Amino acid sequence: APPGFQVFTRPIGDELDRPDAGFRVATSRFGVPVGAANVGDLTRRVHEDGLTVAFGSPERGLPPMLGLTAEAVREFDSAQSTRAPGGFDVWLNTVPNQGSEVVRTEEAMFASLACLTLTE
Repeated sequence: APPGFQVFTRPIGDELDRPDAGFRVATSRFGVPVGAANVGDLTRRVHEDGLTVAFGSPERGLPPMLGLTAEAVREFDSAQSTRAPGGFDVWLNTVPNQGSEVVRTEEAMFASLACLTLTE
């Protein structure tokens, strides 16, 4: 296979349940903002476990696609549960302070993969 990212279109549950799914990341403006305080832990997890990341669309974000509310995503507490809503390990806002209500999917992909695949 050529170097780079592999992109698949399959039912989300099937992808999250794969044994090689690795670190399961959902992206949403309602997720935990990625910043200097947590990016090191996030990238270390990606490099150790691999990565499956899910994106919504500008017309309908990932929470509504999965039948979840913004509050369910916002209020998830990793100290209380190991699985975040929707079967993910974490919900992340990879474009904090975005300044607009929605981000195009292709922009979200670049922003998310850029910060989650940083190396030391």
